[in-house]
Amino acid sequence: MKHLFFAVTLTVFLFGVSLTCAELVRCRTQEVADRLTLAQAAAERADAEAARRETNEAAALWERHTPLLDALVQHAEIDGVSGALAELEHYAGLEHPEEFLSRCARLLHDLRHIRDLELPLPQNVL
Repeated sequence: MKHLFFAVTLTVFLFGVSLTCAELVRCRTQEVADRLTLAQAAAERADAEAARRETNEAAALWERHTPLLDALVQHAEIDGVSGALAELEHYAGLEHPEEFLSRCARLLHDLRHIRDLELPLPQNVL
């Protein structure tokens, strides 16, 4: 009986840890996605300076969160977002925002994908 109680307690604890980790990933990627959404809106208004500022802020947030995310998310995903943010910073200051907007939309999709992979759903566990 003691072993069963220990096994159930450990399972509940580990499930709680996994939910906490998933929530951390969701919150951190959402912060970056919010900044990119603001940058996208600024680019659509042809406000290159605001787009550049928001993109730089998104990149700074990502760099700040990278040590935590490295422990929780696959390194390929982290490296992909880091590279895409670096490219996006280059395109943020251009006069014609079409390339910036398409790359920003792709990066937002990638961030949503990272968040979705961390949800405790059967397809993510199996």
